[in-house]
Amino acid sequence: MAWERHDNNIYDKVVHWFEVIEQELHKVLPENVYNMDETGIMLSMLSSVKVLVGKDDRRGYRGAGVKRTMVTAIECVSGTGEYLNPMIIWPASTY
Repeated sequence: MAWERHDNNIYDKVVHWFEVIEQELHKVLPENVYNMDETGIMLSMLSSVKVLVGKDDRRGYRGAGVKRTMVTAIECVSGTGEYLNPMIIWPASTY
């Protein structure tokens, strides 16, 4: 938690949330509790990428000098240390 948020009565709410969730988590087996982490990575493409479109396509393909593509990695680990294979999400393309 950022220190700037500490004085905004957030502390008591966070402590209460953990007290409530602790009661609920005791009903779930640790091997069924997973923590997921998502990380985004920006890739750059040169501005000289060419796009082939029909003559009636009015979408603008002009933009900033550098086009950025976001790639996402997702990891999941259970409460017992078991893990799922990571997932890499590449953006879909439509031409």
